Amino acid sequence: MFRTFIVASGAAAFLTMIATPAICAEEYPTKKDGYWELTITKKRGTLVTISPATIHECVDAASQKLDLKVLHRIYQKIAVERTADGYIITMGFPTEISEITERFETSYSQITTGSANDITTWDARWLGPCPDGWKPGDSESFDSEGNNSGHRTNIRTFVQ
Repeated sequence: MFRTFIVASGAAAFLTMIATPAICAEEYPTKKDGYWELTITKKRGTLVTISPATIHECVDAASQKLDLKVLHRIYQKIAVERTADGYIITMGFPTEISEITERFETSYSQITTGSANDITTWDARWLGPCPDGWKPGDSESFDSEGNNSGHRTNIRTFVQ
């Protein structure tokens, strides 16, 4: 949420289609294992800013590989470029490019530019180990007023 990182996550996010082979999970940047809070703000064109939403998630290496598996179902091509302060990730169709400024140990920022000049900003911070009752892959969403979506989901229920 964030280093400059192009991501389609949570929620997810994403980039320009290019003629490179799909990457493997080891090449894609990963977050520190534990409990993360992601605040997502979306701006449509130059006129409308949508109220921010928040996601809490418990991650480990295995759950992040499942997230990447979902990305590969959406985007046929994913390219990762390491920069001095983060990553640029380009994903194909629709054209979306994310730039992530990284300090993946404790926080990151991601700005994703998509079609029609939509801009999504992800600000993420590591909150510590996953709370009791949380398993890697669990996530919960909150609206701009902090209201919980009412249930927790796990990536493993969607992807095997």
